[in-house]
Amino acid sequence: MAVDVTRRVVPLRQSAPSVPQPRNGIPHSKVATPSLQDFERSISDLAPKTRAIYVRAAKRAVSYCLYVGDNSTNQAVLRLLEAMNWTEKRERFGRVHRFERFLRLTVHGVDVQTNIYDSLHLLKQIQYKPITAMSAVRDFALLAAWATMGEGRGVLDLAISEVTDSPSALSIRGKIAPSPYRGMLRRWLKIRLRANRPEQYRILRRTKAWADSPLLFPGSNGQPLSRSAIYNALRRLQAAAGSL
Repeated sequence: MAVDVTRRVVPLRQSAPSVPQPRNGIPHSKVATPSLQDFERSISDLAPKTRAIYVRAAKRAVSYCLYVGDNSTNQAVLRLLEAMNWTEKRERFGRVHRFERFLRLTVHGVDVQTNIYDSLHLLKQIQYKPITAMSAVRDFALLAAWATMGEGRGVLDLAISEVTDSPSALSIRGKIAPSPYRGMLRRWLKIRLRANRPEQYRILRRTKAWADSPLLFPGSNGQPLSRSAIYNALRRLQAAAGSL
């Protein structure tokens, strides 16, 4: 009998369809913590399908944390997520970045106020150092605005028109900025005022939405920065001060 040598015989173990492996952890239906409930409330304005994707990823993260560490506190889950790279988190949990950002704000949100007051000496230390990166100027100005206002919630939606600059003082919503960081606030204000000139946003390597935004600290889409921006700015400031 003739044999067709053009056909390749594939072993059964290679040709068999792959079977998805079950995820380790507690069944998602049994995962219910106060932080998950708070997270669901925080994204209640999203579309139902999008909300379901984020909640499912959050439950997977909490379930896995319970499985590997028998602990589902916010600190434990956040440590677990921060120890993983982006690819591993995406493959294991799905779109968990929104939950991680929520945990970071929950865990560090209260600490940010204390840490900024404890880090004011860093602002004074860096104010006379040459800072050329625009992102570093923004971080410095963001923390200086936070310290001037005394709270972080209103900083992210602060408009340029709410900042008054005069030769003798600079004030934010009627509160005068202390001298240690008045200079960096002025520097950032000048950048934002200059940004809406023709083609200036290209020179600054920013988006047109950023340049046209009325906010003092907009994101690349012209909308307010995320709520973790102050914490991230503080972390970068501490790292920069440590390298001086």
